[in-house]
Amino acid sequence: MIKTILLAEDDKGTAHFVRTSLQKQGYYVLWAANGLEALEIVTKTPVDLIVTDVVMPHMDGVDLYEELKKRKETEHIPIIIITDKQIFMESFAALGVDHFIPKSSDINNLLEKINHISLELKDKNFPKVLISGHNRRVMNQMQKLLVSKRCLVALADNSLDTVHKAFMMSPHLIFLDLSLNDQAQTKE
Repeated sequence: MIKTILLAEDDKGTAHFVRTSLQKQGYYVLWAANGLEALEIVTKTPVDLIVTDVVMPHMDGVDLYEELKKRKETEHIPIIIITDKQIFMESFAALGVDHFIPKSSDINNLLEKINHISLELKDKNFPKVLISGHNRRVMNQMQKLLVSKRCLVALADNSLDTVHKAFMMSPHLIFLDLSLNDQAQTKE
């Protein structure tokens, strides 16, 4: 879950507007006027997300991104790049950046992107597993073990329920007892 956001933006007016808007949504927002300040903050304070402009003095967004991804303690932090220039987007995409928003965009675009990343992080933090079978005792034991390993687990005891839950939850893994004898065939 995203709670603490680091905003790296050299324009004070833009930074104030974005910071205030994010704080109204309940986020704790730290601000850095350039990439060097952002690196200093990240080494002292854990953050869940970084939002950075590309063109900044002292250290630009490209160098900041590369430095963050080199460091073991910061390589996992998602980063949103704010830019309008296609060449910057292409350069960042080549580096592996997935999240961009246009510089002049509405604050709602940023909030939507943050919500999207929050959902991605939620899925990564809690693998989803579907267990389908007819032996409830075994399924309950598997569920207990997987829940203790921080998995979200659903159980299904027939083929139709298995298909329904698979479509609804999009599990990362399905344990399927091939001896289910109900409406669907094993090959289905």
